[in-house]
Amino acid sequence: MNCLDFLEFIKSEFGNLGSEEGLRYKYYEDEINGIVVCWKVSKKVLDFTVKNKFNLLIAHEDLYFPPEYAGGDKGGIVSDFRKEILEKNRINFLRLHYTIDKNFIFDVFDQLSGGKILIKENLYRVYEFENKKLENVAKELKKRYKVEFLRITEPNKKVKRVGCLVGGLGLSINSKFIDKILSYNVDTVIAGEVDEYTIRALSDLKIGIIEIGHEVSETPGLIKFTQYLKKKLPKIPIKYLKNTYPIKILK
Repeated sequence: MNCLDFLEFIKSEFGNLGSEEGLRYKYYEDEINGIVVCWKVSKKVLDFTVKNKFNLLIAHEDLYFPPEYAGGDKGGIVSDFRKEILEKNRINFLRLHYTIDKNFIFDVFDQLSGGKILIKENLYRVYEFENKKLENVAKELKKRYKVEFLRITEPNKKVKRVGCLVGGLGLSINSKFIDKILSYNVDTVIAGEVDEYTIRALSDLKIGIIEIGHEVSETPGLIKFTQYLKKKLPKIPIKYLKNTYPIKILK
């Protein structure tokens, strides 16, 4: 199976790709030696891919910095650093974003949220909780996702209707998505990542926030996607590689 064959396989399984998805590199007809799946390209991911002579790298997030949604034009110091390693080692890069979101990430996030699904409309999800304190819901999520820390607001708030802002949907650049979630009368949101614009906007409305981390919130779905690939393509070595989170908390 070469990289173009693999792309056709993905389309046959999940339908056409979104505009932000697809192969970003040119070695389309190379036979696949191995596949690395990751949330985002990092030095750790690149080193593993090169060392093990894998030649297809699948990431959920953009290869480039600045990313495309921020006006990136595939140039810049960080982008050039990554591209140089890919080109030198003849590695193809495939981005799968919405495809993995809709088929894996959201469903797994639903299962781990701890709430009962009230609303499920495409990527819009609202969960029901039995009047728990936000702080207690956050502690349960912390254990479930096995993270050292998370960020919350309104710790004593009673949580009943919770909106899903998995991944980066809590960032202010996704304000239309946030507005839609708020229209469901939620009192709290569980988010992958939020920025200060979102934090302050929701605080004005007394909406509680539980932020567990962008990659953290999407990792279980990416692992399920990797397991799916392994089952479908047993002859190809496939590895999910988690990034090392670089931020440390100074207390």
